Amino acid sequence: SVESQFNPEEDLKSLIEVLKAIYAEKALEFHIEAPRDLIVYDHQDMVELVGNLLDNASKWARHTVSLSIDNSRALRIRVEDDGPGIPPEIARRIFDPFFTTKEVGQGTGLGLTISDRLVSLMGGRMEITSEEGRGSCFRFTAQVGLSSTPCWRRIQKLEPPHQGLDSGKVCFILSRCL
Repeated sequence: SVESQFNPEEDLKSLIEVLKAIYAEKALEFHIEAPRDLIVYDHQDMVELVGNLLDNASKWARHTVSLSIDNSRALRIRVEDDGPGIPPEIARRIFDPFFTTKEVGQGTGLGLTISDRLVSLMGGRMEITSEEGRGSCFRFTAQVGLSSTPCWRRIQKLEPPHQGLDSGKVCFILSRCL
């Protein structure tokens, strides 16, 4: 149904407003290139996926976050930031469940893991390019209309490591994904 599809015009406006409020001290600029057409993927999946990628880019960006969405033949999404870039030793682990570069209690290390799994369930593969000192780019191409079943219903259960994570918080965060 139309209500359960991603509406780039409305949904991106809401996501950007939230991110501008969260990262207000940075006064980030968002450059958005997206179709006006509805995207035939589950609304929750798309908000989760695009929201996680934009949030990650916003955390690291110095001034600018760019998003490009194309759904003409396949769904192509690209999110870039002008942040410090990702060192190779971190890039290798960035999609691992519960991997975070933040201090204990400051993040769960699940945003990019969930995004990567959503992309995989959409028939795509997440790719990263990053250059230290120049920023990072996350991009993927997924098949259009691969499944009408929301991806979050198909994600495998993620088990938290035992060092320092509050399992109550982790269970709450993952309750959508089980």
